[in-house]
Amino acid sequence: MNIYNTYSKKTEEFVPLVKPEVKLYTCGPTVYGYATIGNFATFLMNDFLKRTLKYNDYTVTHIMNITDIGHLTSDADEGEDKIVKKAREENKTPEEIARYFEKQFMADFKKLNMDPAEAFPRATDHIKEMISLIEKLIESGHAYEKNGNVYFDISTYKEYGNLSGNKESMLKEEVRDEIVSDSNKKNPRDFVLWFKAPKDHLMQWDSPWSKGYPGWHVECSAMAEKYLGDEIDIHTGGEDNIFPHHECEIAQSECAYGKPFARYWMHRRHILVDGEKMSKSKGTVYTISDLEEKRFDPLLYRFFIFGTHYRSKAHFSFENLEKSKRGLQRITELIKKLQSITNDRGTNLEAMALLNKSENQFTEALNDDLNTPKALAVLYDLVRDVNSFIEQDKINKEEAEALLTLFRKFDLVLGVIFPYIEKSEKEIPNEIKNLAQEREEARKQKDFEKADELRREIQEKGFDVKDTKKGPGIFVL
Repeated sequence: MNIYNTYSKKTEEFVPLVKPEVKLYTCGPTVYGYATIGNFATFLMNDFLKRTLKYNDYTVTHIMNITDIGHLTSDADEGEDKIVKKAREENKTPEEIARYFEKQFMADFKKLNMDPAEAFPRATDHIKEMISLIEKLIESGHAYEKNGNVYFDISTYKEYGNLSGNKESMLKEEVRDEIVSDSNKKNPRDFVLWFKAPKDHLMQWDSPWSKGYPGWHVECSAMAEKYLGDEIDIHTGGEDNIFPHHECEIAQSECAYGKPFARYWMHRRHILVDGEKMSKSKGTVYTISDLEEKRFDPLLYRFFIFGTHYRSKAHFSFENLEKSKRGLQRITELIKKLQSITNDRGTNLEAMALLNKSENQFTEALNDDLNTPKALAVLYDLVRDVNSFIEQDKINKEEAEALLTLFRKFDLVLGVIFPYIEKSEKEIPNEIKNLAQEREEARKQKDFEKADELRREIQEKGFDVKDTKKGPGIFVL
């Protein structure tokens, strides 16, 4: 299995620290608002990675944190805590805000059929671990305290910038005014590990330096170490996490524990809407609920993301989501056909050869830096060829069952086909089932005009009906 390592800037063979175990850490949501489809594109990349590792017989221990303190409105250690800001706006407590949006996130997470992490640790439950990590950094000369704040001294870590390419020598002339404004810093690029809180701050804890709260970056390092140890295999996130967040994580973890923090770094690129990053002012920031309001099942978004490579910018539109829907329906319609085959005629060696070839190609695509678009192309080719065999009546029951087993194996990574079928069948109202049965009776009586009229009525209600050997198959449009 080969993956592109953001740190080395090249594709490398994946070799875990202790085979077959894989320690995987994901930067999770900051729970001050609804997670967007852009956020979930990153989490889906992580889910496809995790499932692919399991597909390759690795045992994965996955941790995804919940950021409920310390993430400021500016990455430059400036501004108000995002959750505190939301709490003031809503006249609620920070905990009420965090728990509400965490619950919404987990609901959307489930709708997208993502494999749950072994733990979803909250930052506010791990203040003690963060303080301990900061103490290590001060004792080793990598951090310093000034007026109740604690800063990481980047001059003590010469590798700072290796992940992002933002080396200190390149940054000196690019320092923004808001970074320079903190006179407590020895170096404008030093970052905050602990903030001294104003008296009226809604979230603060006792520490050896002041009553305050942790910086955003130190949270992930502390929680990763607690749950996965001081050296992990893969760390994932969105491309906007590369700098400064992940750069700072590396610096503080490696200086505290004296080991490489993560062997591989993987980052999902942005989702574009109308060729641009999502924008609140332009009304192009979409959530999972927004998709549902437009009658798109969240699983269709999962399928759409599978068709895009994580290192390429994905171009989202409802038209593209509709195309994904049609593609998924081609697959689910074939599944229905395969399930209806009952004949025991002779073996089609071409079909069995196609099965083996497709499985090898699908695996090769996934193991080639998680090339999900190529894996999906293999799936579409298989659908086309199997449909051709079915039209020629060249698939028997045993071959159909073998193909269904293969589709289930593919779906261990894709995670869409059979959940979508099951969900669609559950959601079909009795009214639609009755119309489909009435249409079937009309067809049997050769009243094709009435059958067509009933089908149009079914379609107007958001469903469609396909004819199979087992009778009418109903699909959600």
